[in-house]
Amino acid sequence: MVFSSHIFLFYFLPAVLLLYYLMPVRGRNLLLTVVSYVFYGWANPLFMFLLLFSTIVLSKVHVFRGPSAKRNCSPIWHLHSLRALHARSPTVFRWQARSPT
Repeated sequence: MVFSSHIFLFYFLPAVLLLYYLMPVRGRNLLLTVVSYVFYGWANPLFMFLLLFSTIVLSKVHVFRGPSAKRNCSPIWHLHSLRALHARSPTVFRWQARSPT
């Protein structure tokens, strides 16, 4: 399924938007996560494993950073932490002691 296909435009997108606005605010992120798995899994089921891995790694990085990370969330930090996790380097653990600039 691609963004310009009839299936996406006339079936998938309206159904997702309807579910999104009917869903309580607390459940919307979970809905979008599940729907993104369906969308990317439609093209190639192997993408679902990549998304699952990415979701788990980013949630663990977020938990590791702690509750104060919500105020100072930097995309650069996420890129660095993923690169450090990929290289199996302990540099990701040193970043918690530094205050964000």
